[in-house]
Amino acid sequence: DADARTTSGFHPKAHLWDNGNDAIDELKNVIRVRQKAIDQFSENAIRFHTPMASLEDVFVPVYNYHRYQLEATCKLIGGMNYSYSIRGDQQDKPQILPKATQEKALQAVLDCLSPNLLTMPDKIMQLIPPRPPMYYGVGELFAKRTGMSFDPVAAAEALTDFELSFLFNPERANRLVQFKAQANTIGWDDVLDAIITKTWKAPMQKGLKGEVQLQTQQMVLTWLLGLGQSDQANYIVRSICFDRLQTLKQYAAQMQKSHISLKAHYSYAMERINKPKDISLPQHKEMAPGAPIGCDFDEN
Repeated sequence: DADARTTSGFHPKAHLWDNGNDAIDELKNVIRVRQKAIDQFSENAIRFHTPMASLEDVFVPVYNYHRYQLEATCKLIGGMNYSYSIRGDQQDKPQILPKATQEKALQAVLDCLSPNLLTMPDKIMQLIPPRPPMYYGVGELFAKRTGMSFDPVAAAEALTDFELSFLFNPERANRLVQFKAQANTIGWDDVLDAIITKTWKAPMQKGLKGEVQLQTQQMVLTWLLGLGQSDQANYIVRSICFDRLQTLKQYAAQMQKSHISLKAHYSYAMERINKPKDISLPQHKEMAPGAPIGCDFDEN
């Protein structure tokens, strides 16, 4: 399994659940399955005389259905094929993944940051009321910032944070810099530019999709600020982060003038860039565990 032998910077058990011979193609297939499940989701997912709030328990694995295939695809970016060879066994030497493979993987995972994928349909939210008291803390549920009411924005936050944790992993960024110098593959500068273009510079959406999009933009900024100050990132990675932060600040200043309704969003972004150590990095909501009960390995 080439994916299982791709360096990750994370615990090796963390990607045991990916499928298919090609992680990227399988991610696209999994996304299609996920979308069909969302389209068909209804109150029929629970038994009669069951609280409608229990639909949340059923919808959590549907919404996060692609998480493991997404993880496997992220690991192709800045990845390499290798085996734990010993002298004389004639196994292949470590090989940096081809540039085309990494570019294809990057595009596939960036599509997963789209507001269209992250935003739940209205019909789903209208189905799920607040949970009855005796059902608090029962099951794997979405994290919330809205008290009793269902919180689709926090669910999108958790899923986005899950993906960004792989894309902004300092070990991956360091490898991208090194591999670009060694083998002319994509580098951390290319990856970061693609992330910013896909999130900050994408056409603005309206309604709840727009709110999710703004949240994703600020989360990208959070991870960028964090990596730029990380002791685990090498100097080249940190210098690239610094440069893109300055460019992003200029972009936010321009957008603030032409998008008055989003003035607060862009002003906050500029202030965070100006004073990265004065404004603490927020703690994002986390996804429901997903792994089987008793599976308590450390993914960090």
